[in-house]
Amino acid sequence: MIQRLNILTRPDDELARRILLQEEELKVVAASVVDLTKPGVDYEHLVKQIFAADDVHVW
Repeated sequence: MIQRLNILTRPDDELARRILLQEEELKVVAASVVDLTKPGVDYEHLVKQIFAADDVHVW
């Protein structure tokens, strides 16, 4: 299973939301999401997630 990290950079991004929902339905991608528009982002942990992921999508 592909380990994908999705990094959200825009609040209320409709395109990103729709694509993330479609990925959930495929069941071939284990996706995690980090929302940079919210306060309290742990950037040290984010860097670790980036290097652990098979691919990273930035929205």
